[in-house]
Amino acid sequence: MRQSQDLIEATKDTVRAALTSRNGSGPTQGDAAFVNRKIKDVVSEFLYRETRRRPMILPVVMEV
Repeated sequence: MRQSQDLIEATKDTVRAALTSRNGSGPTQGDAAFVNRKIKDVVSEFLYRETRRRPMILPVVMEV
C-alpha cells in the first residue's frame, strides 16, 4: 500500500510540473482539451516508465 501512495504522489508531481512548464504559468481558461490530452500523455508515459504497465488514464477536468 505504501508503494502505491508513493506512486500516486509522484504522479501528481509529474502532472503539476508538466502543466506549469508551459510558459511558466498554468493553463488558461478554455484549454480543457489541451489539459486533458497533456495529462493523459504525461501520466501514461510516467506510469509506463515506473511500472512497465499501461493503465487506462481518464482525466476529468472541470472549469470553475
